[in-house]
Amino acid sequence: MPSNAPTFLIIGGANIDITGHACTPPEIIADSHPGTITSHHGGVARNIAENLARLDCQIRLISTFGDCQNSHALKDKLAGLDIMLTECLTVANHSADCYLSLHHPDGELISAINQMPLIDRLDSRFLKTKEAAITQADIIIIDANLPADSIAIIAEMKSEKQLLCGDCVSAHKAMRFAPYLDAFDMLKGNFDEACTLADMPATTSLNKLADTFLAKGLSHILLSHGSSGFCYGNKDETINQPALEAVAFTQSVNMIRAENATLSGAGDALLAGALFALSNQQPPAIIAMMAAKAAYYATLSQAPVNPFLTKEHLTE
Repeated sequence: MPSNAPTFLIIGGANIDITGHACTPPEIIADSHPGTITSHHGGVARNIAENLARLDCQIRLISTFGDCQNSHALKDKLAGLDIMLTECLTVANHSADCYLSLHHPDGELISAINQMPLIDRLDSRFLKTKEAAITQADIIIIDANLPADSIAIIAEMKSEKQLLCGDCVSAHKAMRFAPYLDAFDMLKGNFDEACTLADMPATTSLNKLADTFLAKGLSHILLSHGSSGFCYGNKDETINQPALEAVAFTQSVNMIRAENATLSGAGDALLAGALFALSNQQPPAIIAMMAAKAAYYATLSQAPVNPFLTKEHLTE
């Protein structure tokens, strides 16, 4: 890694993902369905951190962990990827946060339940003790699972020299970013999250939404729309990218879709790919292409992050 490589600070959740895949599309939701159940390490911030670490970026994570076996395993895996955890909080006598999801056979989400009280410990009082780490990073990424007061203090600490990126997470939680949009340089969200945050109708085009956020002062916007693809835009150009354009690139790499592969980590990988390209000063078309590749490789894996991902997969 070059000594002048930008440093990433990622603030947000780390949890255990428990994922159920139905063998056939459920006709009745309120019923038991045959399928498979798997468990993986997840959490929006943790997933983004792992993706970027696998792309050989310099990563520091601020998150919360319990003191259970799952929490120790979460930390051990991250440390094994050279992700710096010195600013994280460990809460005694507490289990790891957990996200339980049910999916169609093709990986599309049916429904989910989250049990994530630990992330509320990342409050403004705690983050004030991490001011040095926050102000020294080149790129700060936060997810909207954070408490509103935490988002406020990060926005206050952030300097003009730093890039602050927010992941909207959900339409409801995206509104936590609304009072502080002028502090953000980049946002990533899906169509519903963007419509909610911009207060625009569901008939709005993805490009119109992107233009709206750029007009509010953002330097970069990354908006996805499921199987329709996504767009990346900056003040100079907006690129529309088909979601599965990356299918064409996989012919030259030894990677196949795992059984019961999930789409749950594709959005986190999409953002990581875009930030990797952006940190390497790539033009918009390459940023969009690298984001598409990262997202597609995520869909080949049972885990939210593809363990075989490398920066060569994005740069080839």
